[in-house]
Amino acid sequence: MVIRVRFLSGAISAVLIMQLTAFGEATVKHEPTRIGAWIDAGQVVKGKVDNDADVDMQVITRSKVALIQQATINERLLLTGALGGLFFYSLPVDRNGPHTRLTKFTAVLEEASGKYKFGDLEKPGFETKFGLFFEKYNPDAKNLGEYLFRSGAYPGYIQTGGWYILNSAGYFLQGIQGNLHLMDGGLDVEGFLYMERDLEPTYDLTPALIATYRGLKGFEFGAGAAFNHLIPAKPSITTPENSYNSYITDSATGKPRLLTFAETQLPDSTPVPGKQYYTFQGTKLMARASLNLQAYLNSDALNPEDLKIYGEIAVLGVKDYPVYYTNITKRMPLMLGMNLPTFKLVDKMVLEMEYYNSDFPNSIEEVYEKTLPIPGTIGGVSTQARQDYVDSLATRRMLRNKIKWTFWMQKEITSGLGLTFQVASDHFRPMNFNLKPAYEPVTQTWNDWYYMFRINFGF
Repeated sequence: MVIRVRFLSGAISAVLIMQLTAFGEATVKHEPTRIGAWIDAGQVVKGKVDNDADVDMQVITRSKVALIQQATINERLLLTGALGGLFFYSLPVDRNGPHTRLTKFTAVLEEASGKYKFGDLEKPGFETKFGLFFEKYNPDAKNLGEYLFRSGAYPGYIQTGGWYILNSAGYFLQGIQGNLHLMDGGLDVEGFLYMERDLEPTYDLTPALIATYRGLKGFEFGAGAAFNHLIPAKPSITTPENSYNSYITDSATGKPRLLTFAETQLPDSTPVPGKQYYTFQGTKLMARASLNLQAYLNSDALNPEDLKIYGEIAVLGVKDYPVYYTNITKRMPLMLGMNLPTFKLVDKMVLEMEYYNSDFPNSIEEVYEKTLPIPGTIGGVSTQARQDYVDSLATRRMLRNKIKWTFWMQKEITSGLGLTFQVASDHFRPMNFNLKPAYEPVTQTWNDWYYMFRINFGF
């Protein structure tokens, strides 16, 4: 084990300094190698996965180890490399399928990034970061929220968790970021250009802009926009000219509708008057705010961020499209959270609630299986079944099933050793034995929920 750790540490260090010749005579400061690990264990108390497979009382457990190495060049460029390994079990588990019960393993590139400071080293006016790194623009969100980078536009599906279920409210971004610091640190303006790695179609480039204001005591406000798939790697995939991905204006009624089954069977090259196509491209907007009441109360009985109230709202696509995307208010998830008073028994205790008024299930079926920007799992395959479903949306989803929630708690036992606990009904999609994510979250209704403990340690 010692030999392997030293080998990995040396390999990461070598990668970090490969480009040093470009800097001429460089001063390099190596940070101590850090090793971290965690073990998750919990249970899906009630839930389902695709095809209504029951996962009630199903144990979920994951374990991870990571090695982190950093080096600073000329006090301005910070290079970070991190490698990890993840052990996990897939869902659902089939009693008659031993392959579904075996431990799975995957190697993980946690980070490969560079961060460069311009101007004053203590208070740089501008910083840039590039490579693969974890981006978290909402420092308060523990599970819900963080919509700008990890949610789709058309269709407007939402994700939480993933490979990591706990402490994963953010996005592993591959691209470049520039951060302009103004007003003596009171205002940050960040620009991004990143490649879509998780939201289909992959490889497209998305520009984004985020501003954060901290000018008032205990108050923080942020807003941003992401221009989803603005620069497509292959335009025919980003806007597929497929009959199932189209709509027309009915000549008899004058209203938009999906194509009939007979119309979808015509060759795509066959002219259909007024046929239009849906696209993955869309503008997503985000606004968030937080107010820390403890900044004014200054109670010695509470932690510095107890009683902080925060929230985030997003628009997952500002443009309306006929049939599927006709109402912008149906594409606006809202998250509210509060740091509950802990009286210093734990470090932080959080309750988050989310309301997303979409009439469609939070499904990625059509996106994942066919790379089509249309809602999934809605009334079967044929366009007529889908049209019937859309026509009856008002009777489909109950209000309570549009609400998600999370209770989250963390305690540092000693330096390098901590505990985290989460119980939630959220948007976590488990992986099956083929590493295919579930189309819908395991907690699809108000009554579905799971809990998870984590013990983490590192040095």
